[in-house]
Amino acid sequence: MKLREIERLRAYAVIITIMGHIPALAPILPSALTRMIGGVHLFFVISGYVISTSFLRTLRQLHGHKRPGAALKVFYLKRFFRIMPLAATWCLIPLLSCVFFKDPAGSALMMLREMAAIFTFSYNYAIAYGLSLRFQPYWSLSVEEQFYFIFPLAMILLPTFRGRMAFALVGMALIALVLRPLIPFHGPTECLHIFNWYTSHRTFDCLLAGVALGLLRGERWGASLKNVSKTCLQTLAFLSLAAITMLPGLLPESVGSNGGVVAQWFFSVILVGLASLDRGFVLEIPGLRRILEYLGSRSYAMYLTNTFAIVLLNYVFKNQQKLFLIPTTFATTLVLSELSHRLIEQPFIRWGHRLVGKGFPFNPATHPSI
Repeated sequence: MKLREIERLRAYAVIITIMGHIPALAPILPSALTRMIGGVHLFFVISGYVISTSFLRTLRQLHGHKRPGAALKVFYLKRFFRIMPLAATWCLIPLLSCVFFKDPAGSALMMLREMAAIFTFSYNYAIAYGLSLRFQPYWSLSVEEQFYFIFPLAMILLPTFRGRMAFALVGMALIALVLRPLIPFHGPTECLHIFNWYTSHRTFDCLLAGVALGLLRGERWGASLKNVSKTCLQTLAFLSLAAITMLPGLLPESVGSNGGVVAQWFFSVILVGLASLDRGFVLEIPGLRRILEYLGSRSYAMYLTNTFAIVLLNYVFKNQQKLFLIPTTFATTLVLSELSHRLIEQPFIRWGHRLVGKGFPFNPATHPSI
């Protein structure tokens, strides 16, 4: 069963991410809101938390250290049917649109090159070294897919809480103290921003922070908050939301893309930790709670369809700076995401659950998807 407050966080993350994509918003936003990458960092922490709690539950139920192949099969089948059908759909639709509307020569070929990088899980590095950027949201999918090659194997090979926590904490320290600050960039100067924010060796610590939180959640740390007032924890959540929203825009890029990422996952861990308790600490706003939970359940589809909505509206209206395109972009994204959720995302997730359920002694629906 999905946690309501985690869904609200997903909604918040996708909303601020979309705000950062809409060209008409850029001139009217304050400088603190000009770089909205904090939403993606929050997504990463949520993903790390959810996959760790889900996979460890699968290991327990399958006695995974005796049947590692079975545990890996469950994990990868669920990931594939959760992520890839919708990702493939929103690669093909822009490609077909490009051909149909006769975009400039070479556009379809460039898209095909990008799709090759996307489906070989290398897109985030390819765009950092000069590949065109028509499928921008897919960089974060590459980060997660690369992480999925490492994470389940580490959980199987390290069967104890102490070993798993050491994997998460040492990995976070290695990225924050060595990989992110010390690995130089040798690509095109105009791609430095992409290298700083989109490459896996500079973002894996966000996912590992979520994993560490998932491991701690298994130790029932939430009981220690029972004597803290609800108002205090709600205030902490509000301040953490403000921090992940504004810090990337307030800090110089050289700081924000290094130490600032640590601050981003630190505040995201606070938010996801409070939301995981589902006690009304996060975004408990009367009248908005249900809307946020609805948007959260469609957040993956919204994330993928948003850039197509922007390109489509720009093609129709020929001017990205018109203010009416702000609500129109959100509305178009909602329509596309609802159709995607109902017609593609949910049917394939159910299909994946049925495949997972064959031959396994548990109900796959009890294992939440990211």
